[in-house]
This record gives sequence, structure tokens and C-alpha cells, in this order.
Amino acid sequence: MTKPLLKWTGHPLADIGVATLCAMVKKDDPESLTLEDLDAAGTEIKAAYTDSVFVAYLSCVFPNSAYVNPTMKEQSREKAMQRLLFPHRSPPDEGLRGAYCVFSGEQATHLLERSQMPMLTGAGVMNFFPAGMTEMAVAAPYLLAIQALPLGGRRSEGKLLIVHCDDPAFTLQFARKYLAKNRQIINLSQTSRLPAVDDPEGVLDREMPGGLNKEKRPKYPDAKGPESLVMADLKEVVSDRKSGKLRSSCTSVTVYHMSNSGQGPSLAIINIPSQFVEFLFELHGAGIEARWKQLVHRAWRPGKGGSDTDESSMGDDSSPKKGKKKSSKPAARRGAGYSRNDLYNDLLAIFEHGYCDWPAAARFIRRHLLSDATRYYFDATNSLHRAPRFGAEQLELIDWQLTALFLQKVLGMNKERIELIKEFATRLADLVHQHNDQRLFRNLVFTAGEWQYRALLAKVQMQYAKDRGKLALGFDEYVDVFLTTEPNERAIWSLVRDLISIRLVERLFELKFFDREENRDLFDAPESDAA
Repeated sequence: MTKPLLKWTGHPLADIGVATLCAMVKKDDPESLTLEDLDAAGTEIKAAYTDSVFVAYLSCVFPNSAYVNPTMKEQSREKAMQRLLFPHRSPPDEGLRGAYCVFSGEQATHLLERSQMPMLTGAGVMNFFPAGMTEMAVAAPYLLAIQALPLGGRRSEGKLLIVHCDDPAFTLQFARKYLAKNRQIINLSQTSRLPAVDDPEGVLDREMPGGLNKEKRPKYPDAKGPESLVMADLKEVVSDRKSGKLRSSCTSVTVYHMSNSGQGPSLAIINIPSQFVEFLFELHGAGIEARWKQLVHRAWRPGKGGSDTDESSMGDDSSPKKGKKKSSKPAARRGAGYSRNDLYNDLLAIFEHGYCDWPAAARFIRRHLLSDATRYYFDATNSLHRAPRFGAEQLELIDWQLTALFLQKVLGMNKERIELIKEFATRLADLVHQHNDQRLFRNLVFTAGEWQYRALLAKVQMQYAKDRGKLALGFDEYVDVFLTTEPNERAIWSLVRDLISIRLVERLFELKFFDREENRDLFDAPESDAA
């Protein structure tokens, strides 16, 4: 039986390159790739990398290589590209007898240095290579896979952005998505250099910053907010179940944002744990996906360079300031690749240290799931403003089912404890509704001090016992709610307070408590009431 040319290796750079080759020839299994498939991939890569739009992008991945070196003679360039893009058809490098590929363990055929493999040292520098070699030994198919990396990634903030997952099916899906985007950019670049193009909707002008039908070389679009971009792409990958390629939700995702530039090499690694991926899978089938999308949409900041509305000079009261002219700048775009998303960034902060940061999780829940009354937001001109206290939009987005799913799947909170908190908050809501107790509601939602909140609960206990003849929360229940002893949980009282507030507001909203005339301004209390 013939050995396969390529396989999954577990190495992020190699596997992303292998996934890109599979995507280019529309195959799912790298072991099914043939020499003809590699020929087709090499031909496409050569056509892409010799397009002028790719120069800036490739300079941060393969600096001083045959793709971007302007001083290289044409004959030398062609010879170098033949070696890099058709290594399976080229003679092996010299001095590789007894050397094996670092990715596959097969007989090595080529040596790589910095201009051909990101994050290595330059040619002739002995550093961390086996057998006293000054370059890295690889087999020919993996040399081509490494060259395919830019097509399987995105250029973001001047660097290479690539995604690797424990489950190769996810890695392949990301590679397909980014390859399709890069192909689109190349096609737009070529179209924009035609003598005349009818583009009434301005698609080319938006996608190609260099402009439409200009002599100036169009620039490769530089995606903004890499963390937010990947999170948005992950949601799309998980949602796209029609292909049937994703049978498992158990995978972690690792994002690499790197520059191989000689002027400033850098590497940032972003980890997205498997429990969040599982949360996205559960979210997709739980009937609350629309609510999550609304939360995400609200959290996008406007992009730089203009206003995404005509009200670029809005004040805190959302009315145009006198004497200010409307901005003439082009509209700033919100969304993946154009701006940053505060929800996604706050979510990644929970796991940025390699473990679940419960205080960060508490901040995320308060700010986004509770629509924090003290949160700040950026308007269309990137000016900072205080958010209104639970406006109509915030009330509609507060959802206990979504919160409970997040607690259980992402934070691993005990399901019984979640139900206990919900039941207690429901009792409090019924008490507030029965007495139309605005003061109690404000105190439950806006009390910031732990001891003050405990004193408030003691008063609630007495009031509940007086009205109902029983306690709202027994001693054991209080311990389970506020002082949990579960090994994977943290006893953060402010988190429990916010969870109670989420269910409290949702329940009162269901009871139409806020429809009463005297309760409509309940969330517009003075600052002193929320102290």
C-alpha cells in the first residue's frame, strides 16, 4: 500500500497548511491528496503570490523570499519558486542524508529557513535544529503546505492570523473560509485593474482600499480586531452544520497572530476552550440564538476613519450639539474585520490566563447578559458615554435561559445551583410585584456593597415570612447559593447578585411590572440611588 503524501501532524503551522491544500482541491482527508493535487495547488499559489496585491501580506510571512524580494533576478526567482511551490517535482536539497521531516518523520528532502518558514532563524544560523543543522528539514509535500499558509489565514493588523483546532475538521473549515476570502480579494484586485468596470454599488471600492480602476496598486485589505474576527468566524463555522463536516463539539481553538518580519517579529496566542465551543453548539439548537446575536450586534464598536451614522456629533442625550456640522467622512463600518466587539473581547478575557477567571466571568455577565446599568459604550465617533439604565432594548435582551446555558457550559456551574438561584430570584420578583415595591427593586439591582446586600436580604426574609408565613431562603439554601463548596466553582457574591438581578428583571418583565406608569422611569434613577 502506498504511503500517503500528507497527514495531520498536530503541528499548527503544518496542519493549517495541509488543511489549506485540502480546501484548494476540495478534499476532506489529506491522505487522499495526490501529486496532481499538489501540482494544482502549487499553480494556484504561484498565481496568487505573483499578484501585486499580495506583496504587503507576504512580506510579514515570508520576508526576503522569492515572492517579495525586488532585487532577485527573474531567472533566480523562477528557480526558487519552482523549488518552493513544486517541491515534489524538484530534486532534493543536498546534505540531507539520514535527515527526517520534523512534521511527518519521513525522509526529509528540503531545508527551510526564515524566508520560507515563519518564526525560524535566518540561513546559516545554528539554533535548535537536530544533527548540527542550520536549517529545518522537511519532506517535500510539507514544504508546499507551509507555503500555502497565507491563503489559509487572514492578514490582520499587518500580521498573519491563522486558526488551529484539536479537531482537524474545524481547522479545515477555517482554512476553507479564509481561502474563499483570499480568492475573492485576488479576483477583486484583478478586476479593479481592468480599463473600465461598471460597479454602481461600490463593491470594489469598499473591498479594495487602493480604489477602483486606479493606476495605483490596490492594497490587501487589513482586517481589524483579530480576536473579534475569529470569534465571529467560529460562530459561523459552528452554525454551518449543513455540510455535515462537524460531528463533534468537543474541540479547543488556538489562534496565532504572528509577524515574521525582520523589523519586528511577534507572536500572540489566543486560546478558546472547548467548553465555549460546546456552548455555541448548544446555543444553536436552544431557540435562543437570536438573543445572543442581538447581544453580539450591540457590542460592535464603530470602525475608525468615519461615522457609521449621520449623527457623528451626538451628545450624551442623543441630540445633535448646536453649532456642530455633520461629518462628511465616509461611513465607518461595524462588524467582523472592520472593528472590535466588546462582548467577544470580554469573553476571551475569561480564559486569557489559561484557566477560568471567575472575576472576569462576573464582569462579562454583568456587562453583557445583565446590560450593566453602570457600563459605558462608544458611540459612532468613538466617544465614551454612559449607557442608559435598562432601556427597552436592554429589558428585552435580558434572558435567564441564555444566562443559565452560559453558566453551565462555559463556567461549569452546577445545574442544581443555577435552578436554586432562579427560584429564589423568582420569589423576590413576585414579592416586588405584589407590593409594587420600587425601593426594594432598586436596592436588589443596584446595591454595590456585600454587607449592605446581606442586610437587605435579611429584611427581605422578614418581609417574606410576614407575607407568606415562610422563609424565602433557608439556611442551607443560602449556603448553596452564596457560599458554594463545589470544587470547580468560586463563591463570588457579586456574581450571584447579578444572576439574581437577571432573573428578577426577566420575571418582572414577564409580569408587565415595567408597563405601569409609575414604574416606567424606574431605571432612570439618580446616580446616588445606585451608589
